[in-house]
Amino acid sequence: MIVYPANSSNAHVLEMVFPGSLGVLFSPSGKRNPRNLPWALDNEMYSAWLKSGFSRDMVTQREHWDSAAWLDAIVWASEQLTPPRFVVVPDVPGNAAETRREFDKWRPHLDKTGFTLAIAVQDGMSPKDVPEGVVCFIGGTTEWKWDNLERFCAECDRVHVGRVNRYRKLWACHDAGAESCDGSGFFRGDQSQVRGLIAYLKEAHGFSERLKQKTIFDERLSTVELEEKPPAFDEFI
Repeated sequence: MIVYPANSSNAHVLEMVFPGSLGVLFSPSGKRNPRNLPWALDNEMYSAWLKSGFSRDMVTQREHWDSAAWLDAIVWASEQLTPPRFVVVPDVPGNAAETRREFDKWRPHLDKTGFTLAIAVQDGMSPKDVPEGVVCFIGGTTEWKWDNLERFCAECDRVHVGRVNRYRKLWACHDAGAESCDGSGFFRGDQSQVRGLIAYLKEAHGFSERLKQKTIFDERLSTVELEEKPPAFDEFI
């Protein structure tokens, strides 16, 4: 599984140690040199949703979305040495019906770029909503996403999981068969998140056992058994 830290230039360092496991997910406002890593282009609609107060109304969400920056990012993507693994078509977070309509509206135009497209599925959508040849980007609310992860992975050819920042969730995606996932928190200062990422990579590459089979160390809590799941450590696992 490929892990795409969002808008980060640090992934290339880990890629040298764990080849084939790192990429970068760029947003329109976070474009930079992919440095020969696999990469994908997000649409930044989740940020607009957040700024809208999680409104499900498309018009309200679009008031917080820079469509010009998105179109500039499409041009920028076409100028890179390697194409994106996928481009996430503008969606309407929290609104399945409008997401379907937006995908149908944008697809004829984006198909002309030759890029592989991704549809960001929302609560209430199913694998049948993912057209053939399109990447399934699992968005939606947190609970719905994890409840439906295995179903989408079983029925869709390519699955990417959004907003995955913890060790336990990395393995959940891996075990379900997801092709990739992304997270914005790995290199933003929360050491438990970057430790979780490195632990996952070491285990996935066979450098160490999975944490559920041994003890783990945390600076705040010393050595603890994973099964105990102390509250202060729960976010790491």
